[in-house]
Amino acid sequence: VVSTQSTESSGINAEYGETELTGTCRVFLFIVTPHNATVNKGESATLFCVMTDIVKNLTVTWKNDDRENAAELTDHTVVEGINIGGTQNSTMTVDNATSSARYTCNLYPYEDEEYSTYVHLLVNGCSTVFMNWFVFITLTVKLMMI
Repeated sequence: VVSTQSTESSGINAEYGETELTGTCRVFLFIVTPHNATVNKGESATLFCVMTDIVKNLTVTWKNDDRENAAELTDHTVVEGINIGGTQNSTMTVDNATSSARYTCNLYPYEDEEYSTYVHLLVNGCSTVFMNWFVFITLTVKLMMI
């Protein structure tokens, strides 16, 4: 993930494509690795979002597919984690998992910038079709009928 921001002023020499940059340039490189979980119905599940190559503590939130903050949901516990040696582990635990779900781990390298990655909770014996997979299947069927 690369996070950058800059502002441009009018060009120094527009004929040759040269521009003068003014303002702030922020570059923040890091790696995000989501860790899904598979459990039996009624068991607890812990999902992980591991950020590496970071230089500061990142603000981390977890949300469900309805964009609800997981920290405010019943039977959900969120730990933001802290940067230790360039790695930050954030976890979300679901007690008594009853159905498969897709969550997003949302990172904020800067207050005004969000990076999100999907993390899946798969509960054995429950449906595992998520919206993005359903759309793909629907498009495939339509293409085959043409």
